[in-house]
Amino acid sequence: GPAPCTAVQDARNNYGGAGWLANQLASSYQMSPLYAQGDLGAGQTVAVLELEPYTPSDISTYQSCYHTSASVKTVAIDGGATGGQSGEAALDIENIAGFAPRSTIWVYSAPNNGVGLLPAYSKMVTDDVAKTISTSWGLCEQDSPSAEFSAENTVFQQAAAQGQSIYAAAGDDGSTGCYSANFPSETELAVDDPASQPYVTGVGGTTLNTQGPPPGETTWDEAALGAGAGGGGISTVWPMPTYQSTSKVPGVINPYSSKTPCGAASGYCREVPDISADGDPESGYYIYNAVNGGWELIGGTSAAAPLWAGMTALINALPQCTTRLGFANPTLYSVAAHAGLGGFHDIT
Repeated sequence: GPAPCTAVQDARNNYGGAGWLANQLASSYQMSPLYAQGDLGAGQTVAVLELEPYTPSDISTYQSCYHTSASVKTVAIDGGATGGQSGEAALDIENIAGFAPRSTIWVYSAPNNGVGLLPAYSKMVTDDVAKTISTSWGLCEQDSPSAEFSAENTVFQQAAAQGQSIYAAAGDDGSTGCYSANFPSETELAVDDPASQPYVTGVGGTTLNTQGPPPGETTWDEAALGAGAGGGGISTVWPMPTYQSTSKVPGVINPYSSKTPCGAASGYCREVPDISADGDPESGYYIYNAVNGGWELIGGTSAAAPLWAGMTALINALPQCTTRLGFANPTLYSVAAHAGLGGFHDIT
C-alpha cells in the first residue's frame, strides 16, 4: 500500500501533526489487510470527473512519494477544463492513486460552464470502461436546473444497470447546501445534486480523531468556525428509494423523515448521505499541489468520495469477487442492517 516519503511526513509535522497520511487513512478504513493480500487495485479503472485542470507533475510527485504506480489518462469533453486550479482535481486523483495504488484512473475533464456535468457523466457511462466513478462537483438542488435532474437520473440508472458504482460528495455546508461565502443569505435546508440522486451513493464527511480500525470518528460540524460541516439532509426532489424505505438500519426512518420537501404522495423523501468518511479539513488529507506551494492539508466530502472510490476498486479487484459491487446502495443498506457483520459503525 501507500508508504509515505520524508517530504510528506515533514509537511505533517509542520502542520503540528494535524491530519492524516494516506497509509494512516488506509489502515483506519481497513484497506491495509487487502494490501497485505497483494490487492492494490490492479486491473481496475476508476473514473473521476473534473471541472478544473490538474498538473500531471503534481500527481507524479505524490505517487513518487507514496511509491504508488496508478496510471492516469485524461479524457477531454468539449475541450476539457480550463482556468485556475484550486487543488480539487489534485485531491481527487491523488486520493484514488493513494488508496488504489495500481489502478488506472481516467480523468474526465469538462469545462466549468454550467453545462459540462451532464456530457461528462454521459461519456463515463457510455464508455463503460470504469466500474467505479467519483465526483466531487455538484450544486444544491435548489440552484440546479430542474431539467438536469431527470437527464442525470437516466444516465445514472443506466450506470447502475451496467454495474457501475458512483460516489458523489454530499457537500461541506451541513444541511444548508446552498450556503457559501458568496451567498451567505442562502440558509434554507438543502442537499446537493448529484449526491441526492437515487442511483448515486452520496458520501458525507466526518472528523477522524483517532486511527482505527475502527476509526475514532465524530460528526464533522465546524460551520460556526467557518470550517464547514458534512453535507446532508432531505431531498426536495426525490422520494425515498426502496433501499432506504425498506431498510432495517436503525435511524434511516427517523423523526425528521418527511414526505413534504419532495412532495411525495406517501412515504418519505430521499435522505443523504448514504455513507461517510473523513472530511474535516482539521483531520484531513495531505496532497501535493504546486500551485499552493506543494504539500498541503485539505479536506471536504470531496476527499471522502474518492476514498470510497479507491476502496471500491480494491474490493472489485479481489479474486473472490466474481461480480463487481456495482450500484452500491442496496448492498450497503442490506449489510448495515446486520450489526453482527461489523462492517459499519455509527458516528454521532
